[in-house]
Amino acid sequence: MTRFALLLAIGFIAVSAAYAQGEKVHMKSFGIGSFEFPIPGNYEIKQGPQATELMDKSAGRTITVGTVLRPSGNDPAVAEAIEQIAGLTERSWQRFAQTEGGRVVVPFRRSDIGPALSVLSMATEFTTASGAEYYINVAATDGSEIAVVTIEGSGSAKVAHEFLLPLAEAVRFAPGDRKR
Repeated sequence: MTRFALLLAIGFIAVSAAYAQGEKVHMKSFGIGSFEFPIPGNYEIKQGPQATELMDKSAGRTITVGTVLRPSGNDPAVAEAIEQIAGLTERSWQRFAQTEGGRVVVPFRRSDIGPALSVLSMATEFTTASGAEYYINVAATDGSEIAVVTIEGSGSAKVAHEFLLPLAEAVRFAPGDRKR
């Protein structure tokens, strides 16, 4: 077992113990599939059947980490695959905002981090009885895989997006990942 694998296993055991007890865990980043998102926080972790929620009450936000999707079909060139994924993602997020009565305050955006890594984002604001609430949608893709993160909170979606986008754009391939 490599040193990294051992440290990863120890970290997983510690986080699993915190799950069971509902304790807060300070994390500098979290991983989804091949991607690592450096969005630090003191998280309470709630494992659901479809997704994992990271709740950071001090920052007033909940991060929902969905399943890693690996698009099926033929294997187009990376740039073409990223373009296809970006188009599907944009349509899905726009449809969600419209269906739920949200107002898109930061339009869909694609940031190319490198030749084979892109970050997609969009911010939607909702008006509720208790005030403004937001969804910040973020995804990382390399053309063969996409990791989707939804960040929910109260307040201005535009302000939250301005704060969170640089963190999301610092996404990197997880240490030891075969794509590095």
